Amino acid sequence: MSAFLFSSAAAIAAAASAPVISQVSMFDEVELPAGLSLYTVGVLDDTRCPDRELCFREERLVVATVVMDGRKRTGVAMELGVPLRVYGGWLTLVSTTAMPREYGAIPLAEYGLTYLFEPDR
Repeated sequence: MSAFLFSSAAAIAAAASAPVISQVSMFDEVELPAGLSLYTVGVLDDTRCPDRELCFREERLVVATVVMDGRKRTGVAMELGVPLRVYGGWLTLVSTTAMPREYGAIPLAEYGLTYLFEPDR
């Protein structure tokens, strides 16, 4: 039991010290640790519901992102809350400032994105 508590505490401490990159706008390139950078180029899927109590569909937000390590560019689909293995660590899209809408497209300018990068140890 104590080994489990120790490993859980270590995981929480690692996540707490991981770099958070906030307010990333579409098409803006941002630097990550380990010589990486990324930019988001669009929304692939946004089925989030404005009223969670009346929502009968799967809620997802997926954005098209390009991750670069200086030599190579890789296009990835980043789903909200789902960690993705990238060069040198794990990248997670953790939030957006764009509020869900029932009808109509959300302008790309409203998607302020927050990413979490957890480098390899």
